[in-house]
Amino acid sequence: SHLPYRLETAEPCYKELNGWKRDISSITNQDELPVELTQYVQFIEDEVGIPIRIISVGPERKQVLFTGAIVESQ
Repeated sequence: SHLPYRLETAEPCYKELNGWKRDISSITNQDELPVELTQYVQFIEDEVGIPIRIISVGPERKQVLFTGAIVESQ
């Protein structure tokens, strides 16, 4: 198959971001997230051009935060 880009001319970009040291597994509200995590999410959104609507803070189903409308009205 033909790719719409040439990997041999691609150049990697490296961006170092601050991490967070506290346990986030008990967080149930987006406002409780460490500022470093919200900056990380914002960076990903900016890079991919798509809003992140779900953030998992642990392996359990209840450890999920919904950051916005999952289905936006048209």
